[in-house]
Amino acid sequence: MKTPRSIETTRKVERAARLRGEGKTYREIAAELNVLPSRVYQWRAAYSALWKSQLPDGFESKRTVSADQASDQVRQAARLQSAGMTYSEIAAELNVSPSRVYQWRADYRDIWADSQPEGFRAKKGPPPNESFDLRNREATAYVRQQITAAARLWTEGKTYAEIGEALKTPARTVEGWRTAHVDLWNRAIEETGLVRARISPRVEEGIRKVTSLLAAGHTLQEAAAEAGAAFEAVRQWKRDHAEIWHREEERGVQAAIAVVRKMAGTDAILGDVGSYIRQAAFCDKWTRSHGEMLFPMSGETTLTTFFETWYRPVRLADASGDTVASYRSCLNKWRLLTKDPPVQEITAQTLALFRDAAAKSPGKDGVTRASPNTVRANLRHIQTVLDKCGKPGRRNRDAAGLVSDPPWVKPPRAEWSMRKTVTEEQVNAIYRAAFSMDAPKLWATFKPSAWWKCFIVTAWSTGLRRRSLFELEWSHVDWDKRWLFIPAKHLKGRRPMITPLTDVTLEHLRSIRSDRTLVFPWPAAGSRDAAMKAFGRCWDRLLTAADIPPAERFTLHSLRRTLGTSLWDASPAAAQLMLGHSEAETTRQHYVRAPEIIARAMAGLPVPEAFLGV
Repeated sequence: MKTPRSIETTRKVERAARLRGEGKTYREIAAELNVLPSRVYQWRAAYSALWKSQLPDGFESKRTVSADQASDQVRQAARLQSAGMTYSEIAAELNVSPSRVYQWRADYRDIWADSQPEGFRAKKGPPPNESFDLRNREATAYVRQQITAAARLWTEGKTYAEIGEALKTPARTVEGWRTAHVDLWNRAIEETGLVRARISPRVEEGIRKVTSLLAAGHTLQEAAAEAGAAFEAVRQWKRDHAEIWHREEERGVQAAIAVVRKMAGTDAILGDVGSYIRQAAFCDKWTRSHGEMLFPMSGETTLTTFFETWYRPVRLADASGDTVASYRSCLNKWRLLTKDPPVQEITAQTLALFRDAAAKSPGKDGVTRASPNTVRANLRHIQTVLDKCGKPGRRNRDAAGLVSDPPWVKPPRAEWSMRKTVTEEQVNAIYRAAFSMDAPKLWATFKPSAWWKCFIVTAWSTGLRRRSLFELEWSHVDWDKRWLFIPAKHLKGRRPMITPLTDVTLEHLRSIRSDRTLVFPWPAAGSRDAAMKAFGRCWDRLLTAADIPPAERFTLHSLRRTLGTSLWDASPAAAQLMLGHSEAETTRQHYVRAPEIIARAMAGLPVPEAFLGV
């Protein structure tokens, strides 16, 4: 008997079956579990034993139609499927929803099978990630009739959405007919003797609006919604009226470029910084793709050219790729906001404009504004590069001497948020949930769950950063001295460090020990960023399997803060050394959750006897 592969799926199947037992429809169950109705039907069919175990004794599925009516509709639906129609096409023919057709097949399997030819098996769709030529599909009589009607409407200038509404068929299905049955579609048009209607003024105006919104940095879907047009209709405009589309797109982009060049470096950008940055980024990408520059260079040294020609090779020769990428990202924002003036023309007002615009720009979530700490970090990067343009001196010996006195502006005040730590119950929960993980699958000697258990224990007991954990090698483990000796190149501070290992950590490391180089290798199908994104998705799955509520979820770095808080309570010096910080103040500010330490200290304070008489 088939059983779910993960505890998460098991819980969802059990929950779905209990809701079914309460009288919920499949659509209501799907909405509550945030899945498609077809997934609920799949669970019921694939895990029938588990499904039935959650239903009340004597439970019978409620029918929404009479048995005779359902029997006739089921037989008709089954015959249409054997004729080659899809569930969507069957639903359109019978004027019901596709989910109803799925339900009929699940609830009336015997009637469904008896209504189809002996030995018939429905053709499945193309395998994922494999090519599939839709033109090889053979159209049924019903589909041929629908295509003929759709082609006639298309020659009248109707959009896919309008054709679908007239034929009571989804617009995507109509578009699929034209793609899957090209010859049949073209033959139907020839039989009508009609020519595709010329573009209407309404469509031409719609193209003009959409392309202008695209030039402003909106996505195609956002532009369609803003212009009041259906997304499928806009896609059809782009395909059917390519010449007009490209003409209007060129016009819109050139107008947007002119606006960006005029606004950059002035107070005008402060009105709506988010919209300006989005438009400027789109124009910058477009001009680069056409071999142009958004802001033509004058030949003088700017902050971005100074960084690439002097600062990066001189100051960041041994810096990590993440550090260089951080500087470049900040300088790109500087270029879009200030027009990247020559270093001799940068003033305190220019820095203040960048600071104020950065404070009003969207944060990481794209909705709220950037935090003061983010603005401070951006301004610090700019100020650091700018200071190296000044005169050499005792505290600035490697300066380039391009300007006599680099300007300075006051950064925003830092705001320290409450640091999130992890409770013992949460650590226990993710450790127990590790058995449900099925990735990474790299070795035959132990399961992925063993990898995750060892990873959690090592991260919790050593406080290493994510990068250091994934670069940890077996040669760094000294089994006799019971510690890790981590070379400087694997640590952010670029100083070698010795980290003691507990008995539990050593036991878990032995459980996954092998002759490979890395202790915690992670399969990388592409870049390092892609691999870490894949790890992040697996980490979210682990938290879901552990039933960690969204508001209480934590990152791998939270385990590092938890260790820092626990060690600081016993010895601030031990916390500083364990986390590899050069100063104890760094540990206290960023890695210590003060309320926990204060609460434990307050619990040991003596209470005056008079207070106890209440």
